Amino acid sequence: MPELAPPSLTLLNALLLFSTAVLAGGLNAVAGGGSFITFPTLIFTGVAPIAANATNNTAMWVAALASIGAYRQDLQVERRLLTILSITSLIGGMLGSIALLYTSSDIFNRLIPYLLLLATLVFIFGDRVKTWSQTLTSKPDEPPSLAKLVIFQLAIAIYGGFFGAGIGILMLATMTLAGIKISLTTEM
Repeated sequence: MPELAPPSLTLLNALLLFSTAVLAGGLNAVAGGGSFITFPTLIFTGVAPIAANATNNTAMWVAALASIGAYRQDLQVERRLLTILSITSLIGGMLGSIALLYTSSDIFNRLIPYLLLLATLVFIFGDRVKTWSQTLTSKPDEPPSLAKLVIFQLAIAIYGGFFGAGIGILMLATMTLAGIKISLTTEM
């Protein structure tokens, strides 16, 4: 797919993007999956796919920070583990975004259907992903080693930095794997 011309922000496009952002925010607050409407809408309004992906990831990152603030009372995790996983996430996210910067538009455009398929499968089978993540431990009542958690989180963060759709479900799987208790993980 050829690179699209820079988008012109018409009133109709602005209203469409605003409405989509509100809808995606509500969807993310309830079940996740907002990227499934924001990313295609950005492309539909003329934003180039890599720029649409970067814009979408930036918006979701800001939303994730807001969620941390909203759920901090429900988060029961040891500070050391939280620090290690946060640093791992930052490193992985940077690696993924650097990989995106070095990916040509042509290659990224060819990857989009597969990335969306992967994200859709993760979204559809989110509960199974969380259950599968629990089976990775050798002892059911014992959380996995820190090394396993870091590797799992690093892979998720690299994916998140590169594409990002479906990352919320994958993050919940990591938290479940780590034994982190969040009320949201039991509600989904």
